[in-house]
Amino acid sequence: MASLQPNQHLFWSSASGEWLKQQMIRDLQIERDDLAGKLQNILADRDQYHIYLSIVRDLCHHFHKYTEERRLTSLKFGEASSDIPFIIGVAGGVAAGKTTAAAVFRELLSQLLGTTCVDVVSTDNFLFPNAVLEEKGITERKGFPESYDMAALIQFLQHAKTGQPDLTVPVYSHDTYDVSSTDKQLIHNPRIILLEGINVLQRPHRNGPNDQFISDYLDFAIYVDAEEDSAINWYLERVEKLYTVHRDDPASYFHRFSGLTIQEFRERALQIWHTINGPNLRGHIAPTKERANIILKKDANHNIEEIFMRKF
Repeated sequence: MASLQPNQHLFWSSASGEWLKQQMIRDLQIERDDLAGKLQNILADRDQYHIYLSIVRDLCHHFHKYTEERRLTSLKFGEASSDIPFIIGVAGGVAAGKTTAAAVFRELLSQLLGTTCVDVVSTDNFLFPNAVLEEKGITERKGFPESYDMAALIQFLQHAKTGQPDLTVPVYSHDTYDVSSTDKQLIHNPRIILLEGINVLQRPHRNGPNDQFISDYLDFAIYVDAEEDSAINWYLERVEKLYTVHRDDPASYFHRFSGLTIQEFRERALQIWHTINGPNLRGHIAPTKERANIILKKDANHNIEEIFMRKF
């Protein structure tokens, strides 16, 4: 299924080549050799590297503007200015490359801003544990809006935006496909939080006038877009690799499939896409893309081929 183009009345669009012609990036001093090994591989293509750099430069501009506005507002009310984190949402479908994009943004933001206080938080960490999903009878709806502990996620965002210096987040394991009962992600004095997940821009039905959405706490939002056929291929590549590595580990989610051949496992994974991930993408994730400030459209090779920027 082809990905729907964003509304031209809401977004400017630019092919990657044209985008690069419009950017002034000579003043950016980050070299690829300064990046972690994995990110060097991801950004091996010079044009892709410069696209990410130009986007991060814009993020830095928005961060500085946000910081100055907070300082001026604090002065008006006679309060000391505090470091309330700038929260960037990174949304997109399963296997679209949200986690990778967030990691790239984190590294480049840290270097351009000269701070280590840039943290990535996945909304997967706020999925209900498998036992709770089973108790609720929604195991087959994992990843759909009702499978997230939204109260806990909103509370985390509230704590971040009220300036609490130490934040604790549950940890979701992609080895066990469950929320860990012991591991926690600890965040100290964040300046920027990159919140990545399929549900970042969703607005579930309000149950009351005081219900809040994730997007109520975002200062900027990016949607990573791709054709569904590409996402399916990337998903199969990812889970096949995980299956090959972890199928003999009794603690791993993939151990339950250890009796299957690679082809049989691939067919099972494809069935999961068509019954869960695909319907979730089309029904709950892709419709949120126009709430983003920037949409990054990827080609079949994971390269950004088109950039859409919101007009207002």
